[in-house]
Amino acid sequence: LRAAPGGALLFLGDAGASRLWPGYLPYCLSKLALAHQAAAWEKLLAPRIRVGVVKPGFVLPPPGFPEGEWRRLRARGGIRGPDTPGKVAGAVLRIVRRGGYNLPHSRSPARRDVMNKWRCVVCAYVYDPVVGDPENGVEPGTPFRSIPDDWVCPLCGAGKDEFEEIRE
Repeated sequence: LRAAPGGALLFLGDAGASRLWPGYLPYCLSKLALAHQAAAWEKLLAPRIRVGVVKPGFVLPPPGFPEGEWRRLRARGGIRGPDTPGKVAGAVLRIVRRGGYNLPHSRSPARRDVMNKWRCVVCAYVYDPVVGDPENGVEPGTPFRSIPDDWVCPLCGAGKDEFEEIRE
């Protein structure tokens, strides 16, 4: 991977894994561990290789899952509505096509505090203020704190309150 700069390493997580569903503990724990694995790979591979985790919500029911419970959960799909296989594929493509969100950049000490990167705790997307999010109206050079409060993660739809600062 390190020999091929510009690539991406993607993991498929689950937005509901942190709920630790009693009947699905091994699955939930494996998805939580995967998020930590992705963070470790990012430390090893960035900035040459982009690392991300796509964490869809409810897409397909597990075998034997009660139909009524499935309908109830899908109805609570959140701000983005229920996920579909197409939405998951779209999130993967956005990470692969988004070539600059982990690229290195020089920063003066005076800019360090306001120009830190921020990571979405839901899907591990990294907002880089040098790159911005032009596809969603955030110009390059925009510090995270200056992004409008109604901005959401371009990969999973999480709000700004679901991001944590990356201290470099």
